[in-house]
Amino acid sequence: MFPSGQPYLSSRDMVLKGMLQYDPSDEELPLMVIDGQPYSWEAVGRMLSAFEGFHVTIEMADLADV
Repeated sequence: MFPSGQPYLSSRDMVLKGMLQYDPSDEELPLMVIDGQPYSWEAVGRMLSAFEGFHVTIEMADLADV
């Protein structure tokens, strides 16, 4: 937690792993579930803002294959 009390997430080995899930409050955008906690795309964007200028790879994998 930051000194201001604001929580933060860290990624292990600079890898963010999660699952897309239906969001009943916003039918247009899914939620990103990371470590069992749901995050909006806005929240995920704030988490990733520290990596501005980095290259990003998004990999989609079926749960049956993981």
